Amino acid sequence: MYVGMKARVTEKLVKHKHLVILKHTPCTVVGWELHEADRVQIHGAERLLKHMPRCIFLRFEGVTWRVHPGLDLGVWPLYPWKKDWTLNRAQNAVIKRKGFPLVPDYASTAFLIQGRTLRAAIADCGDLADPVSQTEAVTVYVTLSRVKSAEGLLLLRAFNQNLFQQGPLPGPWCLLEKLRRRFASPQTADDAYGLAEAISDYKRRIALYDSAHAATKEFGATWRCCECDLDLPAPEYDVAKHDDGEVQEICRLGHWRCCRTCSVLRQDETWATTGAGPMRVCTRCSKERAPLYFEGATAVCKPCVARSKYSYGMCSKCGHGRKLIDMRVRTGDTDMVCYACAPEDWRYSCTA
Repeated sequence: MYVGMKARVTEKLVKHKHLVILKHTPCTVVGWELHEADRVQIHGAERLLKHMPRCIFLRFEGVTWRVHPGLDLGVWPLYPWKKDWTLNRAQNAVIKRKGFPLVPDYASTAFLIQGRTLRAAIADCGDLADPVSQTEAVTVYVTLSRVKSAEGLLLLRAFNQNLFQQGPLPGPWCLLEKLRRRFASPQTADDAYGLAEAISDYKRRIALYDSAHAATKEFGATWRCCECDLDLPAPEYDVAKHDDGEVQEICRLGHWRCCRTCSVLRQDETWATTGAGPMRVCTRCSKERAPLYFEGATAVCKPCVARSKYSYGMCSKCGHGRKLIDMRVRTGDTDMVCYACAPEDWRYSCTA
């Protein structure tokens, strides 16, 4: 602790009903009153106290009150607090603690920093290979939007590039769509988007988001292959998703990346003539590719087949997210179902 240290209180301070300092209010340490045993003259800039200070004086900015005539405007004398809480009710284990409800205010969570404007900040938005969710996207948005300009923001480390690529939040999107349809003029029957349609659309979007989140949580972030132009997770580049060193080396932004499938295709003797002959369109990614990318007469390219191992989809019957390799397309239908909903669609072959 030192004079001029930025701090914030961790409890609500009450002098009387007209003078209340809320929890987490920022302040500055301007002085203290030491115990009699510590009031000795020593040399050096630092010292170790033997006893807790009797009082710490805090200054709160932008106030007009004065606690005592002998104190400056906005200075609050903070005395030690005693607090008890029960650790285990069955065993009647009670913990008692004495100290100051005060912490240094040089770092903060995104929750505590909401609504504040900072001159500058060092933001930690997670690691490059951390799984992402829409909750984390909102949290990081709050963190990055506390400063007025990019010159005042320093990122502690590179974060997951998929963080802000998860699409709109299902709830706000459905609400805005309902309001847009309600006030659209003229409104036709095809534009009807009532409460039932909004609820159905919300459930569908939540299921799709849960599927994408499950895939990210299991396989990690995706990275664009510079050959097939598909987004694939780190294992498809022969990189362990939890090995930050390898991910930084192989999959970092600006690096020329080539997935496992394309690496094998590049070793084919016909690779040099790729693009010279007739092209075929993949029915899954809708990209034009050379015949080398297809296995025989199949309409799905090899990179898409490889990507299906890491993809999740939504079961049209139960609405849960499942791996695509664990789902089937029902006969005469285009919707996909999981084994739990349609076990009769699974065909087993003899392995003897």
